[in-house]
Amino acid sequence: MPWFYGENSAHELSDELFALLNAIQKSGALRSAAETCQVSYRHAWGLLQTLEQNIGHPLVQLQRGKGASLTGLV
Repeated sequence: MPWFYGENSAHELSDELFALLNAIQKSGALRSAAETCQVSYRHAWGLLQTLEQNIGHPLVQLQRGKGASLTGLV
């Protein structure tokens, strides 16, 4: 069963996004998570950016040289 968000449930949360977020939490790096999910870094970055723009909150904190970590949703 898919998950939807936004006004009138206009946007669907994909299994691909959940897999990417899980891989980021496990690996601590977006590039490694993208490889685990067998998507390009650019595609993974785009998934995150689109959702972050739609919900108005960052999902992942990226720090050059320190990796990536999930943020808390308030």
